[in-house]
Amino acid sequence: MDALQALSACRDRFDREITGYDGFLLPTVPILPPAVAELRDEATYLRLNRRAFSLTEFANRLDLPGISLPVGKFPVGLMLTGIRGGDDALLAMASVLEPLVSNLQQPV
Repeated sequence: MDALQALSACRDRFDREITGYDGFLLPTVPILPPAVAELRDEATYLRLNRRAFSLTEFANRLDLPGISLPVGKFPVGLMLTGIRGGDDALLAMASVLEPLVSNLQQPV
């Protein structure tokens, strides 16, 4: 099986497994932003870059729409990932969630 066939099979399996759901939520990145000094070493940069994009890359490979919403004053984002072809529905969900998550603040 070549790479394009494998990717197509993966997309089909993913679509079957999320049948009945409009999408899902997860952090945009699995790590907090690193200090600039940490990124000067190429090996460290590549490792952190690969890790930072690990949650968004699967949606890109599976041709799924996604949008990241800022979470208040926190250095994180909330990623909404929709179903293939569900761009309009995803944007509608984001428009409802954005005012809620953009105003979150740290507890005192």
